[in-house]
Amino acid sequence: FVVDTDPGVIEVQTRPQTVREIKKNVDRLQTDLFDAAAEINLFPHLHHGGGHIHMSAEGSVDNNILLMRNLIVDFVNHPGLSTGILERDFLNAPPLTQLHPENLEAFRRVIEDVDNKKIRSPRVLAERINTDVYTWNQYSIERPDKFQALNLIRIAEEDPPDRTFEFRAIRAQKTAGEFLILTRMLEGRMAFLKRQTAPIPIKLPDFDEFEDLKHMKAFSKYLAQAGITLKEFTASYDLPIRYVNATYRVRQTTL
Repeated sequence: FVVDTDPGVIEVQTRPQTVREIKKNVDRLQTDLFDAAAEINLFPHLHHGGGHIHMSAEGSVDNNILLMRNLIVDFVNHPGLSTGILERDFLNAPPLTQLHPENLEAFRRVIEDVDNKKIRSPRVLAERINTDVYTWNQYSIERPDKFQALNLIRIAEEDPPDRTFEFRAIRAQKTAGEFLILTRMLEGRMAFLKRQTAPIPIKLPDFDEFEDLKHMKAFSKYLAQAGITLKEFTASYDLPIRYVNATYRVRQTTL
């Protein structure tokens, strides 16, 4: 592990691991990180810092422009992940739906350029999103391409140490089990996307961010397509209290 500091927090980084390795080491992660920190009264803060997860670009999309395009569109199509289910931090990690309408329109144009084969590489796609789409956030003094729900900086750079997608709209995990189920969700979602042979359409939900039951139904489907049931996910991960009733109702309808 690497233990470091970031403004206002102690940050812990692990070496890159596959989901299989995380599952194998989950007990050690719990004991050596979470339990050891608790012994000196250090606990994850649910509203500060975040539990960002990096996913290798090489190991997930490699040079497959369709797969990268679908990964990004799929994430944009599920804004509920970033408006409350996994995190709600519009300063640090806003979803695209929380930016200005012109940012969303710019996103549509970039995706059209991919579909029209004007953009042919993942690196160029990341560059275009950073320069054309990620032009604003509520941090007026910070670079807007960093403070987004899905950060693509390391993919756009010419020679980064590792090319990764950074999923920033994830709260700090309370346990190693929460970390494991999140990585399983991302791995399962990638498996689902790899089975798609055509471009996924941009299709934003037709309900607002506070319609919790509709968001939970969408999340349950999102998980199912990743090979995880909502019951299994919530057994390992504490959703915000606002979703308790919606979660119960969705689970009842799937029994």
